[in-house]
Amino acid sequence: MFSGSPRVSVPAGEEVWSDFVSFATSNEEDLAITLYSKGPSAMGTAHGLGRQTTYLADGDLVSAETLPARDNPPTSYYWLNAIDVSSQTQRRVVVAFGDSITDGFNSTLDENHRYPNYLSQLLTRAAAPEPMSVVNAGISGNRVLNDVVGPSGVSRFEHDALEPTGVRDVVLLLGINDIGIPFFSNSQDVRSERRSARPSTLGSEPTPT
Repeated sequence: MFSGSPRVSVPAGEEVWSDFVSFATSNEEDLAITLYSKGPSAMGTAHGLGRQTTYLADGDLVSAETLPARDNPPTSYYWLNAIDVSSQTQRRVVVAFGDSITDGFNSTLDENHRYPNYLSQLLTRAAAPEPMSVVNAGISGNRVLNDVVGPSGVSRFEHDALEPTGVRDVVLLLGINDIGIPFFSNSQDVRSERRSARPSTLGSEPTPT
C-alpha cells in the first residue's frame, strides 16, 4: 500500500516509499517482491547487475506463489531501488559503498556471493559482538566524480550511504573506474588535483574546477 492505496504513480526523477509492512523473516533469508504495472511502462529505474533471476509474466500476478518459467530470464532489478528494514532489535547498519566490486560483478548468479553478502553472513552470526546489518550500495561502473553508469559517487553518497535506517558505518571502495575508463574515453580523464565543484561529504571542502 502507498499512503493507504494499492496503486501509486511515481513522477519522473522521484522516489516513492510504500507503507510499512510487518512480517517475520530470518537473517540471510531471500525475499521475493512482485510488482504489477497496468499497461506498458518504461524501465526508468533499473539495477543492471542484479545477479538474481527476475521473473516476468503477463497479467496481475502479485498474489501468485509462483510465476511461469521462461527462457533466458533477466537478472536485473526493475523499479524497486531498496528495502528499508526496521526490526524489534536495534541493529547497527554498515553500508558497503562502491562500484562493480561491491555490486557483485561476475559473482555466482542467485547465490549471494557478493562481498557484502559474505560480510553480512559474518556480522549476523550468533557469535557477532552485536546485531548488525549490511546494505549493498554498489553500482557497477560507478565513478567518484563522473556520471557514467548511474550518478557519480560524490552526488549519490549522502542519499545512498547516509540515509538508510540505522546506518553507523560506511565501507568505501571506489575509484578503479576513474583509473580505467579514461583509457577508453579521453574526454573523461581525471587527475588527482581535480575536485568536485559541488559540496561533498566524502572529503575536504571542494574547490571549483
